[in-house]
Amino acid sequence: MFQKYKIIYPITIGLTFLLTFIAYTFYNVNPAMISFFNYLLLLVLIIDISFIVFNKEWGPLDSKKKLILIFLVFNLLTILFNDNIVNSFKIYTFTCLQLLILFNYVKKNQKFIHIAILFFVLVTFLTSLIGVFLYLKGINITLYTGRHSGIYSNPNIGGMISTISLIFSINYFFNIQNKFIRIVFIFNILIQTIEIILCGSRATQVVLIIFILFYSYFFTRMKRNSIVKSICISLIAIILSIGLFMTAEKGIVYMKSQIYIAMTESNNSNLPTQKPNESSTNQVDNETNTSQDVTPEVAPEIINIGRENGEESTIGRIEFIINGLKTGIKHPLLGVSTSNLSTALIENSQTEYSAMVVGGSHNIYVDLFVSNGIIGLVSFLLIVLFIIQKSLRHIKKIYINESNNTESILYIGIFCLFFSLLFYGLFESNLILSGSIIATIFWICGGYLTNE
Repeated sequence: MFQKYKIIYPITIGLTFLLTFIAYTFYNVNPAMISFFNYLLLLVLIIDISFIVFNKEWGPLDSKKKLILIFLVFNLLTILFNDNIVNSFKIYTFTCLQLLILFNYVKKNQKFIHIAILFFVLVTFLTSLIGVFLYLKGINITLYTGRHSGIYSNPNIGGMISTISLIFSINYFFNIQNKFIRIVFIFNILIQTIEIILCGSRATQVVLIIFILFYSYFFTRMKRNSIVKSICISLIAIILSIGLFMTAEKGIVYMKSQIYIAMTESNNSNLPTQKPNESSTNQVDNETNTSQDVTPEVAPEIINIGRENGEESTIGRIEFIINGLKTGIKHPLLGVSTSNLSTALIENSQTEYSAMVVGGSHNIYVDLFVSNGIIGLVSFLLIVLFIIQKSLRHIKKIYINESNNTESILYIGIFCLFFSLLFYGLFESNLILSGSIIATIFWICGGYLTNE
């Protein structure tokens, strides 16, 4: 009976991708528009769950569904036993959308998921291309002045979206035979690499390194290489990737410097020429002053990539994590609920950091411990372990059957992305209890991996 309404699931995936991407990605999105997106996603969730219930699509309670229900039930108890219930329920609806629909019903239309991912790659290619263009022109339209993030909300968001787009491009490059599309993927890898360098987010760089390490290992193992040989190839891939990354960074600075020099020469050529009756001394003084004026301006115009105050940022995050653990111990079982997370962290530290207000402790595992208690954290980790265990079993079958088809390569790539995002959770809090595009991709990958 669900076949009559099979269009509902693709609409769910498409709207979730589109709306969370717009609301989470771009700078200065209108808050009223974000609220509209949230209500629209809530409506989609209600429609989907209605079809699931009335058409009896839930099926038998297997291990996956039991883990989902355990997490959602205890999450609901956390909300009911704490204050600020309404705001917590708003976040709860996103969690239901991710776990009940995206994670559990990927099997309904996997081809559409591939289409959504490819569309995501195309859109991120265009947005990052605009960001690189703005950088080369010396234009910064966001409020973030430390690093360049193009039209993304901030460098951490831009860097992560670029990293995911780059990873999808690498993975699909080996799965699509069309030469034109492959060329598009190559250009996207180049553009996303530049954007990652400009954003200078260390968390996204860690995700990329981990992906390359594991992807190269599993990919070479699929080609019937020994474990030792695959490990060596993975290490070589990491070394080459870091070398290319550093070379690209220097190339960006050189390219920007050439553009800056060309613009300076063009501006100087438009200046009025020196009158003959002016003294040569004044000419020398003017040249000296000009060089003195230009020199301090060149550095910020050219070398405005990477990070600022990196050591202070690291120390700050460690303090956030320690404060989060101390806060969680005060509410060990059910936590304080998601809407009270930042307030609890600030009250415990007795200092209001803007980064803590927006990003909590910048660690999804610590934040989950604070907001949902040890029960919520353990139930989430059980879901993750279930995904990893089932994925490794499937990969083992691929090796045994010597299956080198495109679907097997794609499966390994999505697993490596999912595994890499778990490390991203050590730096940010967007994998769960969040309406971000990162969470959307995380749970779609998990659903893809756990469906036969």
